[in-house]
Amino acid sequence: MRDQSTLKPASHAAQAIADLWWILFVVSVIVFFVVVALLLVGVLRRRGGGEPDRSTSRGATKFVAIAGVVVPAVVVISLFFASVATLPAVSPAGKNARMTIDVVGRQWFWDVYYRSRSIRTSNEIHIPVGVPVEIRVTSDDVIHSLWVPRLNRKIDVIPGQTSSVVFDANKAGVFRGQCAEFCGVEHGNMALLVIAEPQTRFDRWLTNEAKPAPASAGLSAFVGSGCSGCHAISGAPQQSRFGPDLSHFGLRQTIGAGTLTNTPEQLADWIRDPQRIKPGNKMPKLGLPEPEIQALVRYLESLQ
Repeated sequence: MRDQSTLKPASHAAQAIADLWWILFVVSVIVFFVVVALLLVGVLRRRGGGEPDRSTSRGATKFVAIAGVVVPAVVVISLFFASVATLPAVSPAGKNARMTIDVVGRQWFWDVYYRSRSIRTSNEIHIPVGVPVEIRVTSDDVIHSLWVPRLNRKIDVIPGQTSSVVFDANKAGVFRGQCAEFCGVEHGNMALLVIAEPQTRFDRWLTNEAKPAPASAGLSAFVGSGCSGCHAISGAPQQSRFGPDLSHFGLRQTIGAGTLTNTPEQLADWIRDPQRIKPGNKMPKLGLPEPEIQALVRYLESLQ
């Protein structure tokens, strides 16, 4: 599994979140040890025996008032302002974005649309390094949440409502995201990858994605087996939007929204019985003969 640590930021927004986390952690550790030390002092003094010195009660009251009210108030207010100072870095700033990508959450996968280029893909978002990209999200069924910890905060994905977050990767890499709101039995297998790459490489990817999938003998197997009833492939005669788009499927790194690695063997297992691998997903077991499965695997892996 790829690293999803908030403490390994790959963007300015994620760095701000990591900095805030360290501030909260350090302050919490200091408060913990101060409280423990005061408790130990009180216990040790009490074990000394004898009557307590009433003449020092006024000073003790003042100490309790300062240590128990003023100091916690200063700490909490300081942490509040530290949190507020982080908000501009992580809040949506679509006006500064140089690209917009639409993402639709569905049980249990992600549809990704590059509207300006009429490109649709699934479970992978490609972005250029150093370019602010506005990610606009909505849901087609239930409430989801999208969270790519190394790029920005979690954002709710709500039916009938569009929310946005900005990804501005400062380094190339593959960053794993996850649905972070329970959305059904396969919630844990609703992941996606954000691939940040240099501008020239991203431009080549965009150009390739805009091309129709190559025609081949495997296309007839795809249509004939009923796959086209749910899935779309650019250039194919049928364009269903019910399931993930499979155009250029061979270039993707995973199958089933991060459930399996995209290899011919794993793809064949998925086609044979998707319910065994990801129970409850919308793809039924089709009971296809093995030669047809192998023909589909060869065709889908060739879509690059």
